[in-house]
Amino acid sequence: MTEDYTWTSIKDKNFVGHIDFVNINGTEIKINETVTFDTGNYGIFVTQEVYNAIIGSLPDDSLKKNHLISYDSIKDKSVTVGIYGKNYSVPLKAFFGPECDPGVKYCAITVYVNRAGNWGSSFHRFLNLALNYDNGSYIGIAGWKPSNTNDIVAF
Repeated sequence: MTEDYTWTSIKDKNFVGHIDFVNINGTEIKINETVTFDTGNYGIFVTQEVYNAIIGSLPDDSLKKNHLISYDSIKDKSVTVGIYGKNYSVPLKAFFGPECDPGVKYCAITVYVNRAGNWGSSFHRFLNLALNYDNGSYIGIAGWKPSNTNDIVAF
């Protein structure tokens, strides 16, 4: 960039996206719903049918009934999500709370039953958001690319 710019936080702002499906461990779960990507909470709120499919597709763990799963069973796994007809790969950690990192034994599942169609930041923290620079009226999604730097990375 060659001119001044200003960052604007999207914290506590919401945007929408149409989720076609989520594929976990080879099981494709049809969502086919426009949901709110809510930046103000971590929860992922889905119908009972989608909830059952997501929980059932997670690795077997004796603590699933307590809304927990061992970190070791999900640490290297990813899921595919279809948003507006494009597929994105995100870590399976997208369905768990922010404390789900190396060093913890169990991770809290952040998927709940509620008809709200609201997907919180536990999920979309792994999507890169991009603004349409030409007119600024569009927000876009780019695939997650892990990086160990604070520098801007290519999508």
